[in-house]
Amino acid sequence: MVERYAVILADKIKKINPEETASKDILIFGFTIMLNILITLVFLLFFSLLVGKTMEMFMIALSFMIMRMLTGGPHLHHALACSICSTILILIGAYLPDGATAIFIYALSSLFLYIRYLPYYEKGQVVHSKEWEQKKKRIAFFFLFLSFLCSITLQLNAFLIGAFLQGVTSLPFMIQSIYKINGLFKGGEIHEKSSC
Repeated sequence: MVERYAVILADKIKKINPEETASKDILIFGFTIMLNILITLVFLLFFSLLVGKTMEMFMIALSFMIMRMLTGGPHLHHALACSICSTILILIGAYLPDGATAIFIYALSSLFLYIRYLPYYEKGQVVHSKEWEQKKKRIAFFFLFLSFLCSITLQLNAFLIGAFLQGVTSLPFMIQSIYKINGLFKGGEIHEKSSC
């Protein structure tokens, strides 16, 4: 579904300026990512307003997104499925307990998950040089530490919860669940396969 609109947008851009634009495939890929982000933001806004946790859900989403960029993770092959599952995960995160004991559990669990399972890359995903990957992992640990500090000093737990959720997606049973969801949508749209 998302790819269809990305193709339409790419065609319009190519018609307007065929000489100075990227290839159609690159435009489709870019528009697929942009539309996926837009749909996810609309879903997040709708559900966060519905449950009255707008700021919390957006902080969880921001943290999750930052940690995902730094550490990778399994991907759904359909942008719409990715938007829906991401929204559900963030909605669940907004309702996780956030007492002092829970915060320490999230921090220690996240530390374990990031050491044991992350970074995670699927076949075909871009993996940077070993030095760059090590830098990204150090930044991820620093962000995790800052998230923990925000939790214990400011009682701002959303960033730690977002980082924790990213770690949870790296668990083997979660990766298998994501692959099973992908199996429900066989014949994935070619440009959506790495957009989430």
